[in-house]
Amino acid sequence: MIDYKSLDGKAILEEDIFTEIYDEQDPIQQAAMICTLSDMAKSFGVKQNFDRMLKAFKRARQSYNQQTGGSYTDFGDDYPQMYCGGWIANDDGISILTNFGEKTACTHPIIPVRMLVNAETGYLKSVLAFKIRGRWKEVIVDKEVISSNNRIVNLSKYGVRVTSENARALVQYLADMESMNEKLIPEQKSTSKLGWLDKSFIPYDSTVVFDNDDALSGAFKSVTSHGSYTKWLDLMRKIRASGRIEAKMYLAGAFASPLLHKFNALPFIISTYGKTGKGKTVALMVATSVWADPTEGKYFIRAKANEIALEVRLDFLNHLPLAIDDLSQIQKKVKDDFGEFVYNLCSGGGKERSNTSIGLQRQRYWKNIVLTNSERSLVSETMNGGAINRIIEVESEEGNIFESGAEVVDIIKEHYGYAGEEFINIISSMSLEELKSIQREFLDRIYAKQFEMGEEKEEKQIIPMSILLTADKIATEQIFEDGQYLDFDKCYEMLKSKGDISEEERAYDFIMSDIQMHINNFVPDRFTGTYRGDVWGCIDNGYAIINNNVFNSMADRGNFSAKGFLAWAQRNGLLQSSNEKDRERVTKSKKIQGKVTRCVFLKMDTVESIEDAETVEDTDFHEINEQIEIPFKDKR
Repeated sequence: MIDYKSLDGKAILEEDIFTEIYDEQDPIQQAAMICTLSDMAKSFGVKQNFDRMLKAFKRARQSYNQQTGGSYTDFGDDYPQMYCGGWIANDDGISILTNFGEKTACTHPIIPVRMLVNAETGYLKSVLAFKIRGRWKEVIVDKEVISSNNRIVNLSKYGVRVTSENARALVQYLADMESMNEKLIPEQKSTSKLGWLDKSFIPYDSTVVFDNDDALSGAFKSVTSHGSYTKWLDLMRKIRASGRIEAKMYLAGAFASPLLHKFNALPFIISTYGKTGKGKTVALMVATSVWADPTEGKYFIRAKANEIALEVRLDFLNHLPLAIDDLSQIQKKVKDDFGEFVYNLCSGGGKERSNTSIGLQRQRYWKNIVLTNSERSLVSETMNGGAINRIIEVESEEGNIFESGAEVVDIIKEHYGYAGEEFINIISSMSLEELKSIQREFLDRIYAKQFEMGEEKEEKQIIPMSILLTADKIATEQIFEDGQYLDFDKCYEMLKSKGDISEEERAYDFIMSDIQMHINNFVPDRFTGTYRGDVWGCIDNGYAIINNNVFNSMADRGNFSAKGFLAWAQRNGLLQSSNEKDRERVTKSKKIQGKVTRCVFLKMDTVESIEDAETVEDTDFHEINEQIEIPFKDKR
């Protein structure tokens, strides 16, 4: 027992004092002794010498432990002590005594505190705790990073003092700590995705750790609640009562996204289009506020990403909606490939890609709804039917969507994120049969409406719409409690009919439009008898006679199958062939400007004969004398 009253500036630096300090097993008592003696040393004017002796004695004691069977970490009370064998691990850093002297692994405390097992891949990650400038930090790193002398230097970006000089020693220290403390270091389930994980929903299950990379950590942190749920609800009820369908449709899409997993349905797009400056972007932010902070760049993004970046974000969001402003910006970049882009976006899975090790990267998967907007319809005449089926479009009504868009933005940036968690709690308490029962009610209503109207809507649009209406019903009755359901008749009108999505009919419209745009390539000048452009064909007796190579070029530009279209046109009596007995022959010889070539003879839908027509510079098409009957036109 130290006799504090007898101490002076000389006695306080004697070896017995420090032996007694480190013989004390109770860490609280030990800390109290150090504090008392440190204050006394300061009053004696020997504080600096006392601190030196304290550190020297600690290192000597740890060296002794190493020689006699190992020691334990000494990082204070923030983390439990771990056996570190021959390593000296304390507030001065990590080192080890070798036959060649002392080797330093790190100049500050660092220790593995948890192991993470990714639920999707089964890959392991390690949670490292390290102390810099008196503060502890934690970082999640791949096992392969801390197992490689070359890759572990990447920890320097987090503040870990590791260079190529001490990298090898740090790798060995961390490997030793994990092997020597296997039973002490806890193992925890982790995920790199949001949404459903078994019966849990991420990020609302605190037992599951998010382990995705830094690029998406901001988006993950944005999925939280903030401000007042009451104020958010008051604003939403006001917006929903305005009679505008745009924001209500987006809200339904935001709530419906987690239901796709429940119903095993494919992803789809909800797009609002109309004049700029009417509030479409604000409506998109309103939908984002169901789940997250609607500030741009956090959860809600602009359409500047490429296809791979979008795949990564979709994989991360998983079952939560992707809110992306102005998808038409991507449409301009990919142009004729936009149909394929939409198809891939809504396929629910990314492309297989190899990595630098000549192996396959983990394939990305998602099952959610994309919420977007544009100034014009995303659907074009060159888009294939499979892509069109996956887009539910809302044409924005006249006037502004909100009375004051700026006021709406100010409120939702301060109050957000509560409704999403409540919706998950609601649907988690419902059985799958209950949810499907609501969906079947809407399916039956849509089918009944079809029968009543004598129409046939696309099945691939009917199912997504039934899920939207299901989510809207649940949210209306159990969250908003305002009776402001989506207008069923308006939603029904958004569904495309089968005739609208016929790829062959759209191809036919494209060909007719292309001929009108390039009329000089089909009709020679009435005075000179020569073509002002390249000769693509001619028009005769109500038929467009198109050079076979030109027709194939049209098919490429129109994004349709030339062979498939001609087979359809043959079945519908729109083609002339060279031999009436040979119905398989879809081209016919024609002499144009003195040259004989194989051509497609395609019946036109608006012109009987314009062989005497002037060029575009002189006049447009002549007035139609007799309407040619086209088989599919009456079905529209």
